[in-house]
Amino acid sequence: MIDIQRQREIWRKASKKKREKPEYKAKEYKYYQEWYKKNGRNRSDDYLECILEWAQEHPDRVKVMGKLGRAVKSGKIKKPKTCENCGRETRLSGHHEDYSRPLEVIWLCSSCHKLRHGAT
Repeated sequence: MIDIQRQREIWRKASKKKREKPEYKAKEYKYYQEWYKKNGRNRSDDYLECILEWAQEHPDRVKVMGKLGRAVKSGKIKKPKTCENCGRETRLSGHHEDYSRPLEVIWLCSSCHKLRHGAT
């Protein structure tokens, strides 16, 4: 049986190779231009409403996330290139186990972050 993690990595590499081809990029560009004309570039109002509502309900967490962002931007905290859980090299976000310690985070990819929060 092939390890799922290994299989995902194989798929990612093949997919990345495909996306780097000029003809694929042109097709993708055309698709998104048409999509934006039809739907607009902005996220849905419901989505933005949810974010604003969450921010109003959790001002302490918003403040902590701001502190972390400023610390990364100033160089006080170095953001790693790989997920601390699975080792994947991708875009990462900081996960706070304890919001009373704003600069102590675990750097996770979106998949691992969702798992950490119990999403299925």
